[in-house]
Amino acid sequence: MTLASESDTGPVPDPTPERLVPLKAKVALAAFAVAFFGFICYVIGTDQGTGSYVLTGRAYVGPDQASVTVGGRAYGFEISPNGMTWYDAGGGGSHDGGIPPCLQHPGYAWIRFGYANANGLDGQSSWRVVTWVQCIDHV
Repeated sequence: MTLASESDTGPVPDPTPERLVPLKAKVALAAFAVAFFGFICYVIGTDQGTGSYVLTGRAYVGPDQASVTVGGRAYGFEISPNGMTWYDAGGGGSHDGGIPPCLQHPGYAWIRFGYANANGLDGQSSWRVVTWVQCIDHV
């Protein structure tokens, strides 16, 4: 019995296969994809003006409108039986109609309210829309 030498069988194959795309390139591509995805999510989230914000202030209540100024910015909203959602003062239930007790008579009232950003069709103008109101006791 004779042993085959390298010259008899040809070159011995390399045990590690050659990669078509180097591992470093794959890692770099994956990192770029994650960063690009994060950037797109950020742009979509900030460009839409979505989200709700909560503020507290002393509102001036008129016969059919109220306004409150917080941080140098005025917020106005209509007072009507079908106007907006409002919450009980004690943190109780919500109401999808009617007028909150503190806004039923002209004068001043402390309120907590939520607003959402709204963007105009031109993409340049924007404003804040009061979406809900809650009467509060302010000490």
